[in-house]
Amino acid sequence: MGFLDKLIQSILPTEQAVESSSNILVKKVIRRSEKYKSDFEVWRRGQNYNFNVRAIKEEWETRSEIAAVEANFFYYNSPQSKGFVYYFENGVPQEQASFLFELFKYRIIELDYAINHSEEEIKEDQDWIVSKESYYLKPKLKYRKTAPFNQLYGTIRIVFASKDGAPYYIKLLANYFSDRSYQEPYSFEELAEHLFVF
Repeated sequence: MGFLDKLIQSILPTEQAVESSSNILVKKVIRRSEKYKSDFEVWRRGQNYNFNVRAIKEEWETRSEIAAVEANFFYYNSPQSKGFVYYFENGVPQEQASFLFELFKYRIIELDYAINHSEEEIKEDQDWIVSKESYYLKPKLKYRKTAPFNQLYGTIRIVFASKDGAPYYIKLLANYFSDRSYQEPYSFEELAEHLFVF
């Protein structure tokens, strides 16, 4: 399997990959300790995220839909989905990467979203232990009462993955409904601008 195939599979896994659960060690709802929440708030209020967000924003501004082997950033763009995957440089502390994942969730909630589901999964993947945390966010219920429904920026999934305890990537994907029951989604570029404020 080539690099591009692996990258696309990491963004949009096949049903076969999703159904293969024999190597899953742990699968549970994300639960944060009070200490984690407190440390995150100190980190967020101290704007300690500036370097990480600036790095991703710079990649966003020069984005390409063509995957290159040396790229840290991949932009996904289709009629039904838009998103990105950002691969962390070596040496980024696990806590910083995890807090960045939480920051994106926090900023999406600011846009009138609610967490629909969260999941932490730890599994063996060849010679690696891979940990993935995911948040699934939907517009609040008030947007889904009268058709055509306002889907805001779509249904959003954020994923933070680590390999052997080191940050690997952060992925954000917005999926849209295109039938007549839904209004056109807001611009993904507008969502990105909200996420990448530093």
